[in-house]
Amino acid sequence: MKSWYDEHGAGDPLVLMHGGLGDARFFAPNIDALAERFHVYTPERRGHGHTPDVDGPITYQLMADDTIGFLETVVGEPADLVGHSDGAFVAMLVAMQRPELVKRLVMISGGFNASQRTLLPPAQVTVSAATTLSTWRHGFEPRCDYEQSRRSHAL
Repeated sequence: MKSWYDEHGAGDPLVLMHGGLGDARFFAPNIDALAERFHVYTPERRGHGHTPDVDGPITYQLMADDTIGFLETVVGEPADLVGHSDGAFVAMLVAMQRPELVKRLVMISGGFNASQRTLLPPAQVTVSAATTLSTWRHGFEPRCDYEQSRRSHAL
């Protein structure tokens, strides 16, 4: 699977994981400030942004597997993960399954079920969940213009 990403700055690795139906541009207003302290990576997941769609469903587990591959082959050391919305769910799965790859985990606007004190009902959190994402693209308004694609990595 070919996955697009960009990187900025130097320092400890920080991976920013966008939400569903979005892409790495979500974090654009924060990149310069973060890059002053961190080596910032902004990968785009399957069917999002520069990364192509794939046949079949896109599940949280597949996206977690892709992220694990990205951390192992591109980042190459434990990283801080910051996930927004669906990116928070994927980051959580990565941290649960491969804690040695995650130094710190920040989850922004991941769904929370207060009655059960979990992020989602337990059946949806398990790694065997059949939850899929639709690759809706209609009505998405870009936050800023794309720069030319800089990097692409085959996972």
